[in-house]
Amino acid sequence: LQATHADLSPIVGLYSDPINELQELANASMDSSALVSAMDDLGTEHRLWSITNIQAIQEIEALVASRSVTLTDGVPHWKAITAAHSDPASSDKSKVMACLTAAEDRGLMIEPIHWIYRSSQSITADECSQRLASAFEIELTEQGWTATGQIWSRIENADDQHLLAFYTVADDRWVIARLNQPSDSPLPKDGQIQNAGPPKTAIDLLRRLVPNRLAPWAGTSEFTTSLNGLSFADSKQTTRDDIQLVVLSAPLSLDEIQRRAAQNQPLPTDRSGIGPNILSGLVFHAR
Repeated sequence: LQATHADLSPIVGLYSDPINELQELANASMDSSALVSAMDDLGTEHRLWSITNIQAIQEIEALVASRSVTLTDGVPHWKAITAAHSDPASSDKSKVMACLTAAEDRGLMIEPIHWIYRSSQSITADECSQRLASAFEIELTEQGWTATGQIWSRIENADDQHLLAFYTVADDRWVIARLNQPSDSPLPKDGQIQNAGPPKTAIDLLRRLVPNRLAPWAGTSEFTTSLNGLSFADSKQTTRDDIQLVVLSAPLSLDEIQRRAAQNQPLPTDRSGIGPNILSGLVFHAR
């Protein structure tokens, strides 16, 4: 920020607008034609409009200022921006690029986070279920990667933050696991996490699960909102780019996001995402 004097990434937030007041005002105030339009790889059309009417801008600013905004993405970025703006040498302390969406918007999507674990050591469904058994209700299936869509539908429809699905590449099988007594019991520990309360979300659960239940196997992790491009058609292959385990979890509910906001609890940095996301490439020049 200090080097470029530009905001290269927006913060993302939700606000409540049951009667769609803010969006209708913005729609009525837009200039006659979009500045640019583009299609993303999911088929969503993105159009960028400008609003130059000063009175309309002031009315929109007043409406935004009257509402609470829940930051769902870009919290570290927001902290960096506020730190940069507090610098006496900063020429502008008031501007930040933000993407705001009404929580009631019919096009709002809360994307799931799927975890991918890489390791030089394989793990089988039997080994995975044995390590989870003391803390989870286990269902060991014979279904393989070709049943991913069916498994994901089950996780998504259950809408349960304590239900996870583990795919073990080594033997092409799925393990369905649900945390025992999640409402009032902490995750049983193997000595690494002390006095931890009950996990509230799948992200909380996975952060404790890997060091506590799957150690010493645990490999490096990354997360994705889409499984497109992943394929394990040949179950006899030991790894696919060292991927040994894929974990599916349900997205955070809008109620959970708003509950955390009301209690000033931050969302996990690798939380479920709000979509559709605006295309990257927008730059906000801060001078």
